[in-house]
Amino acid sequence: MMSRRSALVLAPLLFALAPLAGAHAARPHGGGGGAVLLRYRFVPGQTLAYQLTADVQAHTTTAGLPAGGSGLAPMGGVASSTQVSGVLQQHVEGVDASGGATVTVTLSSLVVTATIGGQTTTTPLTATAVPTTTVYIAPDGSQHGRGAVAMNGLNGLNGVNTQSVGALPPGPVLPGARWTTTSSTTLPLPANGRSSLQFMVQNILRGYEQLGGEPVAIIDSTEPINVATNLAVGGQSARLRETGTATAQTFFGLSTGQLVASQSQENLLIGFSARVQGRAVSLQVRTIIQSSLRRVGA
Repeated sequence: MMSRRSALVLAPLLFALAPLAGAHAARPHGGGGGAVLLRYRFVPGQTLAYQLTADVQAHTTTAGLPAGGSGLAPMGGVASSTQVSGVLQQHVEGVDASGGATVTVTLSSLVVTATIGGQTTTTPLTATAVPTTTVYIAPDGSQHGRGAVAMNGLNGLNGVNTQSVGALPPGPVLPGARWTTTSSTTLPLPANGRSSLQFMVQNILRGYEQLGGEPVAIIDSTEPINVATNLAVGGQSARLRETGTATAQTFFGLSTGQLVASQSQENLLIGFSARVQGRAVSLQVRTIIQSSLRRVGA
């Protein structure tokens, strides 16, 4: 939904990838009073496919930039629009004794349509444009490994290392139950620097419905975003800050144990401030990112 979401074209592809898509859920176990325990059961060798769409609306403004010589042009306000479509596939490479699995995520048939300054371009992307990623997903949905992405469409960016981001409740739950999941993210910084950040996601089991003739559990998730990072750029101090909110809704198939669909939205304000040629300059990007996944070829 900065650090994790600065790549405004490809970021939505990856934060939308819910690892639920590569798993089968264990049959819900009663916890008393009709409560159920949601867990995943992976099937070795299984591949599932999802149609992915993303829409990015951004408005960029700058202030304080010198008229020439900085290599940057002052902008009173530039609007851009980007739409992305493609197919996401998740292949279960193997399952260990605990029930966790190693899952390979690939994106194909990617098409990016971008409009900036009234000019629109449509670009098909090759498979190498978005590298294949491999993650380990535990039965509760928590993840480990390079390329790990958060559940329900939250917190994903290729190359960012995300640990312990399970969206599933820790025990049996009834509709209306709330729980909190956390993530620990290591961000790459200039000059081979790293920054460790903590994020918190609030979840609620909304209830059960039918979607496309399949019974599904509906999980709503919300993440407040407030990240500030100090940087050194060209020997000068700079500050990067991102604020906003990320929300997501996951439709989890109770009978099939698969992600049926998900949708997410991020409302972000990304700010960058520094000194260029002895003067204070700033850049702000207001961004709305909407993305969705829907299972195909069930």
